[in-house]
Amino acid sequence: MENRILRRRAAEGGRSRNAVSRNIRRIETMLHADLSDPQQRLALQLACRAARLPG
Repeated sequence: MENRILRRRAAEGGRSRNAVSRNIRRIETMLHADLSDPQQRLALQLACRAARLPG
């Protein structure tokens, strides 16, 4: 993930850039995903939205 995005996310969450980066790497490992790939991010976002649909 780009440094400017990491800095912004860290500032928004009150965390250090390193903590945000570490957490993103953990998530990537757990999901077996590459969050730097736009297609994988979209697929994960759609899956999360679908999981929240009623029914």
